[in-house]
Amino acid sequence: MLLNSLKKLYFNRADYKKESYISFIFLHQGYLNPKIRGECRKAIRVGTTKSTNFIMENLGFHKTKLYSLILAGVAFISLLLPWISVSAGGFGGASKNGFGGWGLLVLLGIGAVAAACFMGNKALTFDDMGRKLVLGGFGAIAGGAAIYLIRIFTMGGGKYGGIVKVSPGLGLFLGLVAGAIGLLLLLGIIKVPKSIDDKVK
Repeated sequence: MLLNSLKKLYFNRADYKKESYISFIFLHQGYLNPKIRGECRKAIRVGTTKSTNFIMENLGFHKTKLYSLILAGVAFISLLLPWISVSAGGFGGASKNGFGGWGLLVLLGIGAVAAACFMGNKALTFDDMGRKLVLGGFGAIAGGAAIYLIRIFTMGGGKYGGIVKVSPGLGLFLGLVAGAIGLLLLLGIIKVPKSIDDKVK
């Protein structure tokens, strides 16, 4: 729509045959000149990087705490999604979120991670006590999701003669992954990709 509007604006001008900046843009049947296209992409990348850095600086969190909060947020979102799905063949089915059973342990873990991130000076990395608390929190997130998953699998392929099928939901796997990544990051086993880490101050 914007491209068509600019074309109309250009061709309705009395002096449209004259060389102008717009004529460079609409070379080759209206497509952007490769050189200009490259400059636009570069400008967008620079602007995005500056915006990201501005946001990170104003949040004021140390990058380790920021990553932990993001993963805790992902784990909380996972609780809202289906953790278990039940299908009864032609009789329909149902699903349940993670707010119940071992999912409550995940919720406690999320609270522990959030508390650790806001303890003390948020611009500094975790102190010894905060590190233990956040490790325990991610352990609870991963552990609660893992136990929940095991309990689903121990139900077998189905109940009541195989008519009722029970299977894990997307939220359960998302919570398990969030907890596991949090543990591995805090233990230094895995690291945030450099391309992302360099943008966070």
